[in-house]
Amino acid sequence: MFSVNGKFIRNIGISGRGPGEYSDVMDFCLNRAEQIIYILDPLGKILSYNYSGKYLKTINLTCRPAGLLFFNNMLWLFSAWPDYYLNNGFCILVIPTDKKIGTTYLLNRNWINAKRTPNTLVYPNYFFAKNSNNSISFFEEKFDTIYYIDSQFKVTPKFVIKLTNELPWNLLTTTEYNQAVKTHNALFDFLETKKYFFFSVMIPNPASTYFFVVSKENGEIIKHNTKDKQYILNDLDGGLTFIPKGFASENVLYSSIDCFRLKEYMEGLKSKNQLFKNASQNNRLSQLALGSDISDNPILVFLYLK
Repeated sequence: MFSVNGKFIRNIGISGRGPGEYSDVMDFCLNRAEQIIYILDPLGKILSYNYSGKYLKTINLTCRPAGLLFFNNMLWLFSAWPDYYLNNGFCILVIPTDKKIGTTYLLNRNWINAKRTPNTLVYPNYFFAKNSNNSISFFEEKFDTIYYIDSQFKVTPKFVIKLTNELPWNLLTTTEYNQAVKTHNALFDFLETKKYFFFSVMIPNPASTYFFVVSKENGEIIKHNTKDKQYILNDLDGGLTFIPKGFASENVLYSSIDCFRLKEYMEGLKSKNQLFKNASQNNRLSQLALGSDISDNPILVFLYLK
């Protein structure tokens, strides 16, 4: 846990296999109202701690989900293809924390037959997020459709993201996937805001990655080529272009940059007359870059949406 200024506060839990310990952190989420941290352990359990780091309890699972979200006093567990065949056939499992209702399974897809072997590729290429209208978004790249799921578990398909020459949905092994990306397009880093979709597409021959912004209102598509390092242009403080990775909170996107990249970039700006809107922010960013060592942890970047 860190303060908003980056000061270290405390560790939450410890690594291990004993009571109150986690083997690894697959994902985590926050119950902000009650100040509870839920940690998803890949061995099939959820551990909860309070913000002071005190261990509270463990929820043992009969499945192996890959993602975790706290929404509407419930824990939403998401499975990655093809692991929902090990998880009772579900794609999404909802567990109430107040025990007022029972466990709920959503988007059951066990009609697709797949055999899980040691070489099977687990490809957790999905997106989920809370919406402002008391629903969540869920997008699974293999099935193209963005669903909205409300607090009553009503699932409504809202949008379709369909790539030209996209990856086949039934890839099962790493070998099959590595061969397919040589000839097909792959979508990743998907993110949805109130007005836009953000995502990247990797294309073959020659291998290139493009960043897209799509308007939900009129379908306008803005394409950026990562070779030119033009994602979302940063004209505020003169820093690196911004690549959104997820939500820190509602209307706040986050990303991260390596210290050595920022340091190299800011030193290169000295010889250029680049324009930026906020001189004090530029000065702060320069101080941060120059005061960092190349071996430091990545720097978090937050973007506040209008």
